[in-house]
Amino acid sequence: MVDLLGRVGYLDETENLINKMSFKANEASWGALIGVCRIHGNTDIAKCVEERLLELEGEDAGTYILLANIYAAIGRWDDVAHVRKK
Repeated sequence: MVDLLGRVGYLDETENLINKMSFKANEASWGALIGVCRIHGNTDIAKCVEERLLELEGEDAGTYILLANIYAAIGRWDDVAHVRKK
């Protein structure tokens, strides 16, 4: 459901769905949301999702790479450099 809503562009609704689930969201749910953030270029939600993923996955490089790619796609090179330093 997360991926489906996100792919059609309902990113706010998708984030709300994850936050209101009756169980704690796992890495797959947050990973799907950050993936669709990349597709739609939504850095605001991606930054929030990054924090959640890092809580769950610790120092997984994939989260940083995806966030850096999101920033690069919209030309925010200072943010790309900052994420890559992490």
